[in-house]
Amino acid sequence: LCSVLFGETIGETTSRGTHICLRPLSIHVICSTALPTTSRLIASVHAKCSIGFVPTAIFACPDGLALGHATIPMSSSNQKHSKQIKPLLSLSAAKVQVLGNDPEAANVVKL
Repeated sequence: LCSVLFGETIGETTSRGTHICLRPLSIHVICSTALPTTSRLIASVHAKCSIGFVPTAIFACPDGLALGHATIPMSSSNQKHSKQIKPLLSLSAAKVQVLGNDPEAANVVKL
């Protein structure tokens, strides 16, 4: 699942159960800028349900994303998930950068 949520919706959606829609072993890629505490919360909730979580931050205007000019930092506590998702993100980006195992790293870069 790839999602984009805005503002307070990110925390509210997580606490209300976005993860309920996902099957165990699936991966949730969130393309929203979230506070580091929100990224940690989402990662924790997903991990309890055996769902992967890959936060990203998109650096591009809408036209730039459509043209493949975006830069997308990403992070995940599971490098296997990052490796699986990186080729998909590369379809819309000039550069996809894996920032390591900290689920909040991509959002810290954007903030």
